[in-house]
Amino acid sequence: MQHNLQLLELLRLLLELYRRILEQAYSLLHVFVVLLFLLWSYFLFKTILFDLDGTLTDPAEGITNSFIHALKFFGIGIPSYEKLCSFIGPPLPSTFEKEFGFTGEKNDLAVKKYREHFATKGLFENTVYEGIPELLQALKEQGFELIVATSKPEQFAIEILKHFHLYDYFDFVAGATMDAIRYKK
Repeated sequence: MQHNLQLLELLRLLLELYRRILEQAYSLLHVFVVLLFLLWSYFLFKTILFDLDGTLTDPAEGITNSFIHALKFFGIGIPSYEKLCSFIGPPLPSTFEKEFGFTGEKNDLAVKKYREHFATKGLFENTVYEGIPELLQALKEQGFELIVATSKPEQFAIEILKHFHLYDYFDFVAGATMDAIRYKK
């Protein structure tokens, strides 16, 4: 009986969290898929993978400001906020190549300029979605192993999680390397 009540409370937390995320969500499908995955994981596994950007935190301000910093360096016009937000998620080298035609040393320099801003300011221009700490706490109390898998450099992901007091909920954090040898989830 107690286990069922805990499961219902966990489901309530999940639904409330995703209702809030839906208000700001990238898409209804994204919310549905994440919720379905969490429910499926509960019954089949005791390990849950979380992405950082767009799942645990809203990184839009820091990422868009970092892109603006890099693009200004190159004298490139700044795209709309909506376009800048579409850059959230994919690895930086891929975005600079696809969106701006940067290759080789120019691409490397764009990533460097982006990180110049991100490492000092953009990292903390980020907000934790409402309900995330409570959800993570409930999942840990249920015995889940929690892992972050992100295309963000691992050291940045760890700094963000520590800054927002989320790091201790996770058993492992996997992210890209700064040299982009490992950059895919």
